[in-house]
Amino acid sequence: MQPAIKVFVLVAIFALVLPLHAVPITGALSFSGTATLDGSTGDTSTRVKTWNSATVDSAFGSFAGLNGHAVTVSAPWDFYSGAINNFWNVGGFQYNLSSSATFDDFNGVLTVILTGTVTDGSYDPTHFLGRVKIYDPATVGGDFKYTQSLDFITVPDGGITIVFLSLTMGGLFFARRYAVVR
Repeated sequence: MQPAIKVFVLVAIFALVLPLHAVPITGALSFSGTATLDGSTGDTSTRVKTWNSATVDSAFGSFAGLNGHAVTVSAPWDFYSGAINNFWNVGGFQYNLSSSATFDDFNGVLTVILTGTVTDGSYDPTHFLGRVKIYDPATVGGDFKYTQSLDFITVPDGGITIVFLSLTMGGLFFARRYAVVR
């Protein structure tokens, strides 16, 4: 067997035995419902005591098909919190909250920023940023209404592209170097 063919066969075998990587989660998810807070307004509240309901309003990308699904949300939840595993879940997706903090309270709308990771058995764990907007009861007629949305943030692919590019370039180098001119 010619040396160039040997190198090609070795590179092909190496490429086949590399572990396959799952795909990151993409898209966005938004859900809403009502909640019971520990204060009478967003200004005076520091936590959600209970989430009374949560339903997906819009979903696309990896979350497509979840519109109208019920969402389970962990309670109680402090607006300034640390890590909470399984903060919410819907349709096999689970959001592990890393941290949260209030961002703004303007005209009866309290905004809390979230950072965390969404997991699902079919995808790589993917970092998402999100926000919860809580509307004062006077603004919506009696209950604290909230909306929660998550937006995808691009993350690097972990360097697998560089590995494959290097293998290809190395294979071409050896194939050219050991090619027999006839």
